[in-house]
Amino acid sequence: MLRDAAGSTPDPERAFKSLTTFSDNNPDYTDKLKADITPVSLLFSYSQFLANFCISNPAILFDTLAETEKTADMESLSASLREKLTSSDEDAKVVCRFKKKELLRITLRDILKKAELTETMLELSILADVIVDESLKVIKKSLSATYGEPGKNAFTVISIGKLGSDELNFSSDIDIMFVYG
Repeated sequence: MLRDAAGSTPDPERAFKSLTTFSDNNPDYTDKLKADITPVSLLFSYSQFLANFCISNPAILFDTLAETEKTADMESLSASLREKLTSSDEDAKVVCRFKKKELLRITLRDILKKAELTETMLELSILADVIVDESLKVIKKSLSATYGEPGKNAFTVISIGKLGSDELNFSSDIDIMFVYG
């Protein structure tokens, strides 16, 4: 079954190896894998990075597959990330996991043709904006506790390049400028 599913993807060998690893490492998810073998094999053929994430986090994979109709907006993503942040040393890990889960959702929407190119670029840009904004809030809170509140409008972050125009793609980095008064 794994070989057949992988055979109909753009990179059959990569898909097969990742499907096999997923199956070996997550035997409790065999039934779910069978039910969703087509989108999973397609995802695994496109992205080794996301395949590795899914192999380590099978529940997130299947939860995210159920959310592929969902378009994310700035408010819902901000609320979701803010809810997970705790102002602790673990926040960097929380942000990283949040980013990977959202990248998984956006990638699945893209490869399963549930989003147009412009929607995908916008969602990637919104994700980057949310991560920068919410991370900045956590850092500001920490620095304010240590050094006191900064002056009004003392610091801002400006998105430039593809992020500034909401045109990020999967291989884009973000270009941001920090302005300190």
